Amino acid sequence: MHALELSRTLDHFAGLLQRFFGDRLLSVVLYGSVCFEDLAPGYGDLDFLAVITGNLSEVDTTGLVHLRRPFRAGEHGILGQMLEGG
Repeated sequence: MHALELSRTLDHFAGLLQRFFGDRLLSVVLYGSVCFEDLAPGYGDLDFLAVITGNLSEVDTTGLVHLRRPFRAGEHGILGQMLEGG
C-alpha cells in the first residue's frame, strides 16, 4: 500500500465529510487493519467512524450515500472503493 495515496484518499474523504456535516462533525476515526499497516488493497477495507452531534436523519443518510458513490464506483482508486464507514 502506498502511504501517500492512502493519505490523499482519506484526506479527501474526510474533507467531504467536514463540508457535509459542518459543525456537527466532531471526529473521524480510522480503525482496523490499516492502523496496523496490514491493509491489503482489493481485499480488505478502510474502516472509519464519523462521530457527529445528534442523530442521522434520512436526509443525512441519503446525502452520505451520494457522497460515497464516486468512491465506490472507483473514481478515487482502489483505496476509495475500500471505504467502509459507521
